[in-house]
Amino acid sequence: MHEVSKKDALRIAEVFINTPGVSAVEVIGSVAREGRGNDLDLVLVVDGIAYATYVLSLNEKMMCGEDYYWDFRQERHAAALRSLNFSLPLRGWLRLATADVSLDLHLLPEGWKTRADEVQHHLRHNDPNFVSNIAKDAVELRSTSSIPYVKGVLWP
Repeated sequence: MHEVSKKDALRIAEVFINTPGVSAVEVIGSVAREGRGNDLDLVLVVDGIAYATYVLSLNEKMMCGEDYYWDFRQERHAAALRSLNFSLPLRGWLRLATADVSLDLHLLPEGWKTRADEVQHHLRHNDPNFVSNIAKDAVELRSTSSIPYVKGVLWP
């Protein structure tokens, strides 16, 4: 894995920006704060149903022990893709886009920044201010592609 830049974040965000069910893609963590980092942390902003599916899926995993949200990186990634009904072509595109990048995905509901306490309650985390802290750093990524996409047409 190599150091991740904002350019890498934009390239990877393209996979999600045009995904049905994702209303926004935001970068958090060191890439948002400093423009570079060891990994890429993305927030996919989704509707209530996708978010509830994501939280329920994670809670099933977390009920088995005393682990916290942050300890379930692979599970968060898999739960995010399942909650979005990520298609095989999108999974392939994502795998190619992230071949040399460590990606951490978070699905959060629309309006999450103004509902940080509520969202924090859903995600068992050892930092009681995790959601509030990441809300301060979050930067929305917008498409830089010249290809006009229509959600659900090229990738169902």
